[in-house]
Amino acid sequence: MTVRIYTEHHAELIKEKGYSNTVSKRVDASLAEALLRKTYPNIEELNVAQYIVAYLKANLLKINILESLLSFLKDKNIKRIISIGSGEAVLEYFLIEYAKIEKLDLKIYCTDLSDLHVRTSNRFFPELVFLKFDFTKDSVLNIIEKCGDVDAVISFGSFYVMNDCEFNRFLVDVSDAKIQYILDYHAGCIMDEQEYLGAVGNDALIEQIHKDKQERGIMFHGYARMPIHLCNLYLNAGWCECSQFTGLENYKFAKVFKRQ
Repeated sequence: MTVRIYTEHHAELIKEKGYSNTVSKRVDASLAEALLRKTYPNIEELNVAQYIVAYLKANLLKINILESLLSFLKDKNIKRIISIGSGEAVLEYFLIEYAKIEKLDLKIYCTDLSDLHVRTSNRFFPELVFLKFDFTKDSVLNIIEKCGDVDAVISFGSFYVMNDCEFNRFLVDVSDAKIQYILDYHAGCIMDEQEYLGAVGNDALIEQIHKDKQERGIMFHGYARMPIHLCNLYLNAGWCECSQFTGLENYKFAKVFKRQ
């Protein structure tokens, strides 16, 4: 079962910009760009060092994933990766720099829905390749046509925005593209019954607020799932779990799936 996730963190921005239906509609490219500009004021004037420092202030612990991730990539001889919903792409940049130290010839193709994300990240990180891509509806084959065959798809917390139908379509699409692995660092995973009941209660409350036409700047931004639900989505789409990364504070669900 999926539980809809909401946040009020960006209430002031939503009201200021006049965005509507943010309770029932996901973040689109326009709102994603506004959120990026809020996070990084004067982003066009930043240099790469300022950009990375600003990112790390809010996401420092995420770099702890790199050692075990690179070890897996080396072990499986994975050299060409598509990063889905890469956003700021700082993790991808650190990964490719770490790969250079470890003598792994790694190529990463970063994708995002927002033109601003693609444009600014391309300016900051020429070591990476950036493409505009909406993984909720676009085909991975479009990326393959531009960059050639790849070994794996990776997501640092983006997949939770998809509902079950979109997720299934995406997984089948990646399989049809003959990609061998999906590395899913999944955000929004509900790990126990207490978290589940809390999420369901919050979901019901927000739905009632929306019903009464009192949105207050609340934003819907994805779906929370139990680990077994996520694994079943993969299994039903033709993927089997082959590895997992443990002890990661930012990603309670961090698994690798292989195409059957």
